[in-house]
Amino acid sequence: MRSNTLLKAVAFATSGIVVGSGVIEFAGYEVALVDGQSMQPTLNPHPKILNSPDNGWNFSDWVLISHNERFNVKVGDIVTLNNPTTPLDRDIKRVKATEHQVMQTYKGETVVIPKGHMWVEGDNRWLSKDSNKYGPIPAGLVFGKAVAIVWPPSRWQSLKPALPHSGKLVNAAEEISKSDD
Repeated sequence: MRSNTLLKAVAFATSGIVVGSGVIEFAGYEVALVDGQSMQPTLNPHPKILNSPDNGWNFSDWVLISHNERFNVKVGDIVTLNNPTTPLDRDIKRVKATEHQVMQTYKGETVVIPKGHMWVEGDNRWLSKDSNKYGPIPAGLVFGKAVAIVWPPSRWQSLKPALPHSGKLVNAAEEISKSDD
């Protein structure tokens, strides 16, 4: 009898999660696991523990992705995108420049961002494969904007636009260049 009650409770909780995630997806949002270190320290600030039973996922951030905001991306936003070199892979990176802006990379190169493109980088440039490797990306590869960290609970927070170190805009708007200093 006790196992039957437990089974019903698990089934109810599971159906709630499935229905809840379906509602979130229907409303233009998605929850996604951030895997890797390219966005440290903003995302996944703690390294995974190798050989742990949960494969280190307790230390990985889960973010809320807004698909509705993919057309409203600004410099400093964190976006999810299809990797331009392996389109079936999804990446999460920070937008450093948008079309018609001039970007100076951390390598000292100057790049003019073409129309319909953007420059994306990971916050941890030493462990990031990004526009420094493959150049400006078509804006059409972006499928969402990360708006909040939703897991683990100790890291719940909204994600605000920011411009950490690395490459910088040469002709950025005044308010953006002030936040970069």
